[in-house]
This record gives sequence, C-alpha cells and structure tokens, in this order.
Amino acid sequence: MMEKPVKILVHSSERRYLDSNSTVWESLKNKGHEVVFWLHMHNLEANEGVIEAYRRRGFLVLQGVSMEDYDGKDAIHYISKFNPDVIIPVEPSIYSWVKIHKVFRSSFPNIPIVSIQNSFGGKTEEFYKDIRREGGWYLDYQLVWGKQQIARNYAGGLSKERMIIVGNPNWDKYYESKTEDHGYVLFIAGTGVDCYKALNLEKIWEENPTLHFYFKEHPNHKNFFQSYSRIGGRVRVQVCYNAPIQKLIRCAKVVVSSTSTCGVDSMILGKPTIILNVGENTDKFSNSGRVVSPTYESFSKELGLCLESKEDRQKIPAFLESVAFVNDGQATQRVVEAILQIVGGKK
Repeated sequence: MMEKPVKILVHSSERRYLDSNSTVWESLKNKGHEVVFWLHMHNLEANEGVIEAYRRRGFLVLQGVSMEDYDGKDAIHYISKFNPDVIIPVEPSIYSWVKIHKVFRSSFPNIPIVSIQNSFGGKTEEFYKDIRREGGWYLDYQLVWGKQQIARNYAGGLSKERMIIVGNPNWDKYYESKTEDHGYVLFIAGTGVDCYKALNLEKIWEENPTLHFYFKEHPNHKNFFQSYSRIGGRVRVQVCYNAPIQKLIRCAKVVVSSTSTCGVDSMILGKPTIILNVGENTDKFSNSGRVVSPTYESFSKELGLCLESKEDRQKIPAFLESVAFVNDGQATQRVVEAILQIVGGKK
C-alpha cells in the first residue's frame, strides 16, 4: 500500500546546498511525494539558473528572489497557499537563519520544521550567538551527519532528542567510488585563503617538476586563486571555475584545503589530504591528524610525505565516523525515512 503523499516545502538560499541533497528530493518525488522549493538567493551570480534547473527536473519552485533584507515574512503567503506537511530549511548554517525559523514557527505552529545539516560546523560560540539572541532554535528536529555535530548543537542549547544521525546524502556517491591519480595537487578555496601566500607555492612548484597544480575556486568567492594562475608562466598550473569538485577530488594525487567540507570528501575517498590551520573553523578537523601549519617548511614536509604515500592515516577512520556517521551509501534513505516518520508522528 502506497504511503499517503506528503507535501514538503524546502527553503534554501544556495543551489549547492540544494544539490548536495538532490538524491533526497528525487527519492521523495519518486515515492509520490510533492517537493516544492521556496528559494531566496543571497548570491544570484553563484546560483544562476537554479530555478530553471529544478523546474526542468519536474519540481515546483514557488518563488525566487534576492536575499537582501529578507526576514521570512513574505514567505507566509506562499506557505499558507501550499499548506505543507513539513518545512525543511536547507542552509549553509541554520544558525544565521534562526530569525526566519522564528517567523515560520509563530505563523505555522503545527507544521514541523526539520533542518538538514549542510555544512561542517566551526566555532560553537560564533555559530550560536544568533540562537541565543532570538531566544531558541525554533526547530523540531535537525538531521545531522554524525556525533561531532550533535556535540556542537547540544553545546548551543539543542536537546539531543531533537537530533537524528543520518549521515550525509552527498557522500552516498562516494560509496565504493573508484578513484584515479592524474598527478596533480588540488588546492580548494575556503575561509582563510590568504594562508596560501605563506606556502611559497612558486618554490614548491619548482621543486616538483613533474607535479601539476590545480586551484578550485569557491562558487561564492571567485578569484581567490587568480594570483596563483601565473605560477611558472601557467605551465602545469590550472585555475578551475566550473569543473565538478567531486571529479577533481577523485582524480587528484593530493588534496589541500583549509576549512572546506571538501577536505572530508577527500578523506572519504582515501586521498592524501592536507588541512591548513587557519585558526578560524579549522578546529573541526583537529581530530583528523591532517592539520598542518600554513608555512613553507610544514607544508613542504607534509606534501612530500603525501607524495610518497607515507602519510599517517590512523586517526582518519575515527575522525570520519565522528563527522559522517558511516559511509555506507544509505544516508539518502535514512534522511527520507526520518522526514516521513516525523510527518507521520513516529518520531
């Protein structure tokens, strides 16, 4: 017997966070449930074409406007019209969206609000100040990747009963995924990108004549790596803008990042990974054993170990279990089941 169709309103500001859960939306739609997007873009350039893309895939997009001065109140009309069974905020960080959740909760007290973790959280104190200022979480549940996020949210005042570990649907694609080695070091932009200046990459490039450098720009902050594009007269150097990050990681020899979640992606794929310690937000990688000081001496030594495949990986499995629960390819299924059980009152 088919489940009663559920009406699901997904609220988001960035395409990459919608896309990271695309398997969830497709699974719900394939099960006969109605998924509708309410989008507010705070970076229209980075999210160009998102509305058309999701409409082509058979989803309804109620609205898409700029994020400027948005407080959630103009969504009330559309939410009332759609009358969803559940509201799902999908944001880089639910913390900055507490004010909007507050509007949703006051306007729709009987509709469950279920947030899906989409970022690899950093400093607790910084992230939870908005929650304290607004007087609470205004969430019924958050679906989290692993134990690390539960600890952070609990420290910020969210009860453990409101958190459900599901893993990360975006990592399902890495389950039993094949990798290749195309002989390049992949540098991924994140916060603290200035730390790359201290690495003396020109010297490292000269010391490794067979090595290629690939620089992947962040979708919201282009031109981070533009100044590095002329290393060695652009010989063996490439700045990537639109290339799929998953493919770049799969084919890299070594992956270098600072605060990006892609550092976890790289570890899941078993790639030698270097995390540059930029202070802010790097603490989330502290138990991985892969954090190094952003200096030429430290980075050069660690890069050499990675190139020789002598890196110490003993801490990585425990770190990944803490962050990602388990990479078994079933996170999408767990998220879908959790959403439907919450709507059905079984949680």
